[in-house]
Amino acid sequence: MDDSFFQSLNTDTVVLTANRRLATYLQNEYARYQFNKKKTVWETPAIQPLSTWLNKLWEQLENEKTILSASQERALWKKISKQSWSSIPSIQQAWSLLSNWDIALDALKDNENLSVNKFYEWASEFASTCQSNHWLSSCEIAKSLINNPSLKNNLPKKIIIIGFDSVTPIIQELLEKLKNHIAIKIIETHNAKSSVKRFEFENKEDELTSMALWALKEYQNDPTQKIACVIPNLSQIRNQVVRIFSDVFNGKVEFNISAGQSLLSFLLTQTALQIIALSNDTIEDAQWSSLLQSPYLTTCPEDLDIAAEVDKKRCASNFTRIKAKTLLPLFTALQKRFPKSTYLKRWTQLIQLQKNNLEQETIENWIDWFVQILQALQWPGSRTLNSIEHQVMQRFLKALDELKETSDILGLMDFDEVYSLLQQFINDIVFQPKGEDAPIQILGVLETAGLSFDQLWLAGLDNENWPAKATPNPFLPHRLQMDCNMPHASAARELSFTESSMKRLLASAPYIMLSNANNEDDKKLSPSELITKYEKLNFEEKAKESITALPMENIKDEKGQPLTHNKIQGGTAVLKFQAICPFKAYAHFRLGAETIESPSLNLSAKLRGQLLHEALELIWKSIGTQAKLISLSEEALKETISNAIDESISHQTIPEA
Repeated sequence: MDDSFFQSLNTDTVVLTANRRLATYLQNEYARYQFNKKKTVWETPAIQPLSTWLNKLWEQLENEKTILSASQERALWKKISKQSWSSIPSIQQAWSLLSNWDIALDALKDNENLSVNKFYEWASEFASTCQSNHWLSSCEIAKSLINNPSLKNNLPKKIIIIGFDSVTPIIQELLEKLKNHIAIKIIETHNAKSSVKRFEFENKEDELTSMALWALKEYQNDPTQKIACVIPNLSQIRNQVVRIFSDVFNGKVEFNISAGQSLLSFLLTQTALQIIALSNDTIEDAQWSSLLQSPYLTTCPEDLDIAAEVDKKRCASNFTRIKAKTLLPLFTALQKRFPKSTYLKRWTQLIQLQKNNLEQETIENWIDWFVQILQALQWPGSRTLNSIEHQVMQRFLKALDELKETSDILGLMDFDEVYSLLQQFINDIVFQPKGEDAPIQILGVLETAGLSFDQLWLAGLDNENWPAKATPNPFLPHRLQMDCNMPHASAARELSFTESSMKRLLASAPYIMLSNANNEDDKKLSPSELITKYEKLNFEEKAKESITALPMENIKDEKGQPLTHNKIQGGTAVLKFQAICPFKAYAHFRLGAETIESPSLNLSAKLRGQLLHEALELIWKSIGTQAKLISLSEEALKETISNAIDESISHQTIPEA
């Protein structure tokens, strides 16, 4: 972006962008512009995403309606449709498409497609419910503004539109109305003449590795460059991309990836959900160890020690389902050994907060109780969280508040229902930590809108992904979507969008690299027809040979822990262990390290023997004499044996510490 753009900005001008990333980019560029002018203080220009501005504009006007939050709208569609949570995004998208293309709901009436008819019923009820409650869905804001007579009284003098490949018909209609009152300018951000190189690779691994090697080399040549690695299906292969770039960069340079992760994928949120599950004694055996020794439940070093001891005893008990209160005696017995640990105090508070009868409650009440449980165990611990952990915690707490907003819509729920809802809600949140600008940006195609770079590599340009296959919405008539040229409606629409995106990308940097992989698993691929006009070149470096191995450092440590006794217990087993593996011998006999047993659904031979011995003892105590044994009927004998077995099992407890 040149200086003339920033010179045109003033308090009477609002800049509207296609997304938040572009708004942040322009704000940072404006700050650099002012800094280069030796300014130390300046007024921040109004640069914001179009969706944000529409919400603010709507709030400034007098309205009787309330805009539904994203969580409320989702919950309302769920309640009306009674479909799985995974189906709700497609249902919401169908409603949004109708609104953004200004298509009346009656256009779907009496359609021969069963899914379309179902959606018509749901959408009719959704519209009726919103009308009776004076609610408005977010996708209806633009149309509401068009029909608002007070709109002209709350406008800036000038609006600059930037970073849009296209706009929906309803936004176009709104802009046309705004032109009657204010000046509107649309800026084309890309006009660079680019040098283009094209490469083909054997597979995706080689392609991504080569991209990472190129990005690192270009950065090392000039660290001031803005380098972009653009991948059309980035969200689908995120883990592979992160792994490869981390291996290649080896901490030498930072990179930022635009594709987020599920909020549920972070250990901090997993620990929180395990704690909440524990409040109802529904935690599975596989989760116990990770919960007890989670860094987000630690308030001091001794917490890890006492948790390890408790977990060891829990595993040795061979119980696969254990209630929280069952562990309380263990924490009590171990407190003297670990006096600084706060686990006993916190565990006691947890037990006190547990409800004996989990009846149906409102979501708001459930969330308030969940927060009390988390506070009782002092989640997320006393360790200072790093930036990403802090952001994850804040987003999780925000998610709890968002879920509370659905309380009036979804009504009363029992624990299992609300916990399942919470899990699904957290899993569906795509979380992207905020961070400092990294010199190398890994982006999807949409995230590049309006941005300019010095170097750009566009990967994944094979015949399967560039252009992408059409994926029309299943709840709208296919013919309607095609006639209205809706997103993903047809192959022609996808081709047009891809050509437009490619034209923009090729003008966004002076140096462009294009690539594709020729194989994906067992599938043969070929270059997209959109790139074959460029000559294929050979990549300079072999991807597999160019990743420098980590430098190895050899440290000799020949002194172990001193012996605490003159003799080591173990007999000939000591020599056997030493011969097989000296380190294992050292760990076992010198350090006292032991393998923790894993609980099993099957009874161990030892436990079976204990249960049998106690059951026989109880049976004989109950019968007393041979004469009574002989006199018992078969049914009475079976009942006596069954009672003895039940009692012997009930006596089994976790061994004391």
